[in-house]
Amino acid sequence: MSRLSLDSVHQRVYPIVDLLVSRPPLIGTLFINHSKDQTYLRTAEVITLYVAVLPLEAAASEPNRWILVLRTSKQTTATVELKQADPLGNTVVCCSDGPRLLETGELEGCVKNWAFEVQKGSSLRDWLDRLVKTGLTRYRLVGGLGSRWWMDCVLRQLSSFVGQLHELNDMGIWIRLAWDENGKPVYPGMMQTLAKGTWLEME
Repeated sequence: MSRLSLDSVHQRVYPIVDLLVSRPPLIGTLFINHSKDQTYLRTAEVITLYVAVLPLEAAASEPNRWILVLRTSKQTTATVELKQADPLGNTVVCCSDGPRLLETGELEGCVKNWAFEVQKGSSLRDWLDRLVKTGLTRYRLVGGLGSRWWMDCVLRQLSSFVGQLHELNDMGIWIRLAWDENGKPVYPGMMQTLAKGTWLEME
């Protein structure tokens, strides 16, 4: 049986056979692949939210992949991202070890990121539970498209955790742009329509 790749944080591979054959219930759920245990998830207080852009991928259906990175009071990070699980467009929301925060304030491996202070008192588990309870883990891409629209919906749902609400709302603009390896818009000022996926029914 194929195993989960543990190489680079942003290049983890979740093989179709691994997700669909050995772990079929994962589709439409939250898959936690973090090195820390459940106690960490319950007790690690989130102190900063990063919305980050990954490098352009030539073969990707959409220009850039977007991820959420949650920095905790324990000086660790966790990445939350949408992964396509099969050719039908079914997805899994994955929580894994996050990238390293550089001295420049940038996240390692990301071409650009935005940082937001969050309200005190929320744990990493609180953020993950919000995704599950609001149905944001039950999503299907259409023709490989819809991941950026999913991120836009996620940010709206998680906005109650964030203090800088107006700045977070501005992310709806930046998600519509493609970003190069230098963190600059590929076509400055040219907005792209966000392709929508479909929501799966809640059981």
